[in-house]
Amino acid sequence: MENSGKGPPVGLETKRWKKKLRKKILESCLADDEVFEWVARRHPEVLEKIISKIKRQDVLLMSIQTQKRVTYGPDNEAVRFDAYAEGFDGVLYVVEIQQDASKAPIGRLETYMAVLTIEALGSGKSCYNMLPHELVFIYVRGLASLKPGVYTSSLGMEGFRGKGKLHIVVLGPDTDDPVLLQLWKDFTEVDPSKIEDDLIREVMTGLKKDGEEMAEMSEFIQKAFGAEIELVKAEKDAEAARALAAKDVENAKALAAKDAENAKALAAKDAENAKALAAKDAENAKALAAKDAENAKALVAKDAETAKALAAKDAEYNQMSIANARAMLDKGYPEADVMQFTGLDSAAIASLRA
Repeated sequence: MENSGKGPPVGLETKRWKKKLRKKILESCLADDEVFEWVARRHPEVLEKIISKIKRQDVLLMSIQTQKRVTYGPDNEAVRFDAYAEGFDGVLYVVEIQQDASKAPIGRLETYMAVLTIEALGSGKSCYNMLPHELVFIYVRGLASLKPGVYTSSLGMEGFRGKGKLHIVVLGPDTDDPVLLQLWKDFTEVDPSKIEDDLIREVMTGLKKDGEEMAEMSEFIQKAFGAEIELVKAEKDAEAARALAAKDVENAKALAAKDAENAKALAAKDAENAKALAAKDAENAKALAAKDAENAKALVAKDAETAKALAAKDAEYNQMSIANARAMLDKGYPEADVMQFTGLDSAAIASLRA
């Protein structure tokens, strides 16, 4: 039997489908989106350990959500956090796994940090008791512009620190830090037996071992293959095929009789509808002409309002970038890093140094 691509194959293809699913699991590692989501949701102790290694202090998590969707802005745009957790220390943690090693998406970092700050404000109920919040971006395969390490920055300026922190974690083999080196190996290793951390090795070994069972019922496998997975037994297929064959003959006779009756009714209805449509078209044309004029006026007014809002937003963003640049320059960050993180050009940086 053939598979349409919209679901699993059936009948004799079932065993072949299972093998394909198992192969997908066996070739995966913790850095893969579906695997990280599965592990974070079912084994919160692994996420606790990852955050603790990055912060170099013990972190205990009270609750975890994966693929949490958070909307923002007037058009209800949304972001999805790989892992969203609340710690017993009262801190909201968001952990994002990044595979792209070509560049650091500054716009995405700023967007995620802004959305997380809004979430922390909502959870705290007031700007005076906003919850502390930390965004952890883990680049598991390195980053073109930064050496392996943990780069942490706080919101605000020197002496006026806010409650938000951004951790950019760059992993790779070229590091003297044994903790980060082990974390890189644990994220990218396909063979569970070669994973150094005992807890992560145990969890990943269990995942690979239970691959057959997951192929039948795991949401992780459904997402990995983008299809509703329902394995159908060959005996059930044969029974369904016989019932359909008998039903098709019966339906064909009924449809032939019904078609003749419907043809007559449709011919009469078409004539009636044609007259009604002609009258309705004339009425609609007048209504649309009036509506177009009204919409044109509304759009002109809306464009002017939007232009003002965008100009104000640009000015606010520019001031924030300048404040961040000053803070980074004061801390001795290289000019290239300041330009990349804030988006300012060399002329603007030079004016800040003046």
